[in-house]
Amino acid sequence: MRIAAVSAIGSKGAHPARALLVVLLLLGACGQEPGAAERQPQPLEISGGSGTLIYMPEEFAYFQPETALDMVELVPDFSGRGARLGRGNILINGQRLEGSPASVRARLDALPSALVVRIEILDHGADDLPAAEARVANVVTESGNPVGNHSPRVHAH
Repeated sequence: MRIAAVSAIGSKGAHPARALLVVLLLLGACGQEPGAAERQPQPLEISGGSGTLIYMPEEFAYFQPETALDMVELVPDFSGRGARLGRGNILINGQRLEGSPASVRARLDALPSALVVRIEILDHGADDLPAAEARVANVVTESGNPVGNHSPRVHAH
């Protein structure tokens, strides 16, 4: 595209309207929205220096996540992928998800993104871990009840 712009502008007898069109096309390309690789959800920061970051569902809308797992994996600077999911760094409504990385992934993958109210990234500041690993993700849901932990209520009459 740049070659076309140079030849349209730099050649003798070039039509000024054509040169202007090429310049406008180049300027339009510069103002395009960033691609998915350049986009990241932006957190709300809690005042008071608690180190807690809040990610609201609308921050993930561009990516169209289907599950809570999709959302957690999009959080920048959080090591929620792979084997680290089983290291106790995932909570649902404040309850730690225990188990293998596969079982933690399955629990998050079973939780529809439509039920997620927010994701809180809590900085526990463990000195012996890199910053991304010292963080915990708390997935807060509408129901306030973690997936797979639903208990039926029996009412006595």
